[in-house]
Amino acid sequence: MNRIEQLKDTRAKLVIEMEAIKKEVPPFEAALHSEDVINHGSQSDVRHEISSRKLKIDSLDHQIFRLDQKLDRLEKLANRESLMEGYITDMANWMADELELNDKRQSLSTRLEEIRQQAQEEITSARQAETQAATAYAQAVAWGDVEGEKAASTDAQKAAKNLTTATEQHRRQLLIITA
Repeated sequence: MNRIEQLKDTRAKLVIEMEAIKKEVPPFEAALHSEDVINHGSQSDVRHEISSRKLKIDSLDHQIFRLDQKLDRLEKLANRESLMEGYITDMANWMADELELNDKRQSLSTRLEEIRQQAQEEITSARQAETQAATAYAQAVAWGDVEGEKAASTDAQKAAKNLTTATEQHRRQLLIITA
């Protein structure tokens, strides 16, 4: 911690020095346009003074920047234990989130498979009913059974309607699953 305090003290001194030099620049800039300086031909001397102070300000600013980097690094190093605890806590939270998401994924996958299987069974059942109704209709026509033909025709229409409904329901379920 002693090193950090030394760097902070050094930084504070550099900031004070830089501020003092910054206060020296405006009088020189004002003097640059004054009649005395122009009449004596000492404009280049004044410009040199301004330039040397600006260079010193830039140098001090760079030193402060470097000290800030060192301070940041040293403070992080000093706080590494608490930072590490925070990182470990974050990792534990991420792992808990991952487990929760995996559970949700598994639950959704199971439910999705159930929906697909149910839809497939309904469609298969509706197709079988339609096939049976068509077979019954063909037999009734072949035997000349008018009553059987009407009943088979009604059953075929119901089976076709059920197949259409099952197919449409399957399509809607796929849209829901996709969403």
